Amino acid sequence: MKLKLSHTLFLLVAVPLFFELFFVGSLYVLLEQVEQERSREAHAREISKHLNALHQILLSGIAYTSGDAVQGLYHKSETTGLSDYMFKEFEILKELTKGNVEEAQHVERDQRSPARDLESSQIAQSKMARSWLGGYSRIHGKGQAGNPRYHS
Repeated sequence: MKLKLSHTLFLLVAVPLFFELFFVGSLYVLLEQVEQERSREAHAREISKHLNALHQILLSGIAYTSGDAVQGLYHKSETTGLSDYMFKEFEILKELTKGNVEEAQHVERDQRSPARDLESSQIAQSKMARSWLGGYSRIHGKGQAGNPRYHS
């Protein structure tokens, strides 16, 4: 079958043009997917940054209060500042996750747990510090007033 010259030229132009448009369209779709993934990654990175800050606050609070409890000292005012930072981080996390119901539920659940744990830990360590200081004062005849780091 012999094609006319005009048909041959049309095929020579149309076939590569079709594939070129197909590949350009595919690249555009892939570019859109990359942009969506980049946005999701930035969101996840921001959440991760605040979760790491929360983790650092909790570990600092635990290390600080545990160290003081072992030494028989306790500063409630300094650990209260840590809980303020913790609640600020949770507020930021709530704002970041308000568009995703599942993430928001995790933040709500996680906010209740550390706040309750930190408060009960502070109460327990305060009681432990007082009992150790009381035992120390009975053994050595010294009161808590002699300890400049102890605050109720």
